Amino acid sequence: MKLLKNKYWLPVLLLLAFTNKMIAQDSLAHELLLNISFYLPNDKIPYLKLSAKEKVERRFIPQKGISGSVYIGEENEINLLGQVNTNDKGEAIVYIPSSFKSIWDSSSTISFLVISEANKVFQSTKSEVQVTKARVEIDTVSTDGIKSVLAKVTSLNNGQWLPAKDVELKIAVRRSLGDLPVGDEETYTTDSTGTVTAEYKRDSLLGDTKGNLILVAKTEDHETYGNISVEKQVNWGVAPKFENLLDKRSLWATSSKTPFWLLGLAYSIIGGVWGTLIYLIYLLLRIRKLRKAAA
Repeated sequence: MKLLKNKYWLPVLLLLAFTNKMIAQDSLAHELLLNISFYLPNDKIPYLKLSAKEKVERRFIPQKGISGSVYIGEENEINLLGQVNTNDKGEAIVYIPSSFKSIWDSSSTISFLVISEANKVFQSTKSEVQVTKARVEIDTVSTDGIKSVLAKVTSLNNGQWLPAKDVELKIAVRRSLGDLPVGDEETYTTDSTGTVTAEYKRDSLLGDTKGNLILVAKTEDHETYGNISVEKQVNWGVAPKFENLLDKRSLWATSSKTPFWLLGLAYSIIGGVWGTLIYLIYLLLRIRKLRKAAA
């Protein structure tokens, strides 16, 4: 009797163990990767960018529709910056309003916290980032015909703005398809004074109607300062020369500026059609005359 019971219990235990293992693996398979980044663009309103992804094998898949709450400092209603919901790229943006100025000014280092809501696939996930207040300044200098861009990074420490050493900066020219480095180097590292100098080697770039270009100095995903950028307009570009082709005879000009060869072609076609019709009428009249003469 006991052997019979053991025969039935053993498959049940194995099935339960296998089921628990599959559930555990399934729960581990869906791990939400939540990231939060700080941005301060050109001394404008700072904001946070959230990204939600899932790692499937060796790929990162953006997760749409992930809802969450973003806090400045600790998790409570007073520190709530806003509710977010990720878009098709798995990203969401929340700005830091002026109502949080007192919290922002209270310390040189600010922490941000994002907590995602649990759904059918992912459990609730937390992600936190700490940012030290910093700023980037940009200036230009021209010596012996050589143009250079100067950038300086300072960070707030005990109420004082001190030079930030060993900070990687990108110094570039703003273009429509992406920022173009001003020189041969992709990045520049600040010295003990928090300063870098980059020689400008992008002569003959097209600017606006007055030849103005926009220089950019920025940090990218810095582990301490986040993403900080500053811009400066300089007259180092080439003003485009626009030629009014509508005043010349061309295919895209007005009717009064039609090319002579096109006019000749059109009139020759019209003349050929009318000439053919007139010749046919002449033949018909002649045939009619011959019939009368034969009668």
